[in-house]
Amino acid sequence: MTDTTPKDDDLIDSLSKYRDAALAIIDRAERTLEICDPDLSQLPLESPAGIAALEAFLQRSALHDCLRIVVHDVTHLEQHCPRLVRLLTAYAHRMTVRVSAREHRSLEQCFIVADNVHRLIRFHRDLPRARLSIDSPTDAAESLLHFETLWERAQAVSPGSRLGL
Repeated sequence: MTDTTPKDDDLIDSLSKYRDAALAIIDRAERTLEICDPDLSQLPLESPAGIAALEAFLQRSALHDCLRIVVHDVTHLEQHCPRLVRLLTAYAHRMTVRVSAREHRSLEQCFIVADNVHRLIRFHRDLPRARLSIDSPTDAAESLLHFETLWERAQAVSPGSRLGL
């Protein structure tokens, strides 16, 4: 973690701190990552550091489907994330992207949950205000419950095929 990376339970008030916290929580993950975001455009996943962090996580985790992502719209992923699409293709057996059901696309919160105990939550998708919770199973469980509801109704996208995927 750098000096600019928010510490546990810090209120995050800028997109740069949010992106630093996202990389920090991915680096902390050992087994599972769940990501819920409208389109991934505000996360640093396409950056070289983001790709390196995701690939290191995918190699660390022993679980089959260890990285699950729900987005509301795949347009950004299709048009602006070639490295992430390549990673998705290479690790299709380890990571899955789904598009949320139409009735869930008005979701305001964005979050990342790592190992069922760490959570980064952005309270409103249009604002940078967020909170990072480390070793907080209660906070993580709240978002995981929401994630599982979204996941069950979301439609899988297949790697490579014009993201439909």
